[in-house]
Amino acid sequence: MAEGARECWGLAEWNLSRGWFQRPHLRYLAQLTPAQRQQALSASGLAFTRMSPAQQQQFISLRAQNIQSLEELAGATLRVGYTQPGGFQWAVPEAQPIVTLELHQSELGQYTLDGHSGFAIPNQNAAGKVTFGLSGRGPYVSGWSPAVLQPNNREANAKLAGDPTLRARVSCPTASWPVGRRAAVSTAL
Repeated sequence: MAEGARECWGLAEWNLSRGWFQRPHLRYLAQLTPAQRQQALSASGLAFTRMSPAQQQQFISLRAQNIQSLEELAGATLRVGYTQPGGFQWAVPEAQPIVTLELHQSELGQYTLDGHSGFAIPNQNAAGKVTFGLSGRGPYVSGWSPAVLQPNNREANAKLAGDPTLRARVSCPTASWPVGRRAAVSTAL
């Protein structure tokens, strides 16, 4: 679907609408009336007071983490900026890219690939301070060894069953047992 939207209809920005973070915001913009959308695209923006009560509630839910008090809403404005894909580039020469890839083994024969991408920008006003931005919604891939899924231990260990070196008794002293006692462990079947 994504490739078709980009190639057939020339919607280079289609990937933006697929993102989990942008989707609620785009749905919010879609439910505005054409006049409200036009106002939101203008330099003055769409005033909070010009939204319906349902739109105001949704606006608050989308911006809740940034609102310190209800008094702030009296002067709140929704401004929407649209830039053609490739037409805007954010350039911060001090920014350094961060990419992490992590390979985890969670169980025998099970591996998971995870990672993050982001940036680091040194803070010019505070020595030693750095601003970070990271994102990652992994794990990206999980895989299991076929040998673990179908171990077939009986065949793999058949020739070891009769090995005399694996049948010997072994004594193991350990610190957790009372002093002077030794555990006898038998490997005989």
